[in-house]
Amino acid sequence: MSVKRYKSTVSLNTNDFIVVGIHTDAPPFLASWCLCDTFSIQFVFEYADFTINLLEEEENKHNAYYFKGSAMYPKMWLVQNQGSFKKLVTTKPTPDYLLIIDDNDNLLDFESCMGQLKRIKHFQMIFSFPNDNKAKFVWLQELNHL
Repeated sequence: MSVKRYKSTVSLNTNDFIVVGIHTDAPPFLASWCLCDTFSIQFVFEYADFTINLLEEEENKHNAYYFKGSAMYPKMWLVQNQGSFKKLVTTKPTPDYLLIIDDNDNLLDFESCMGQLKRIKHFQMIFSFPNDNKAKFVWLQELNHL
């Protein structure tokens, strides 16, 4: 039996997303738990890997966690940067995880959010990507639940 995936008809561009790089030695479930504990939200593990074709001959699979959003927080994804073949982002510093936030509705106080992320003891480094870097992240459009 095949699973049907529904996509939104809303067209988002890369400026609608905030992308935060997280450098940590924590395994994916612990990184997700740290975010859940810090923001009192519930990330759900996506059993179907986030899959992107970075090259025509390779299908790159990444672990992903999803938060569907609430009245206080927008939709978020925690995606492991290292996939089955390649990394999604290779800039320096290279993150281990990408926290992708749908900021289309401007629900998030970004400075407060970054402050909370920097206080998580399992995360060694947190940084955000500027808009000119995010323009290269065409794979953002392929996230599940858009």
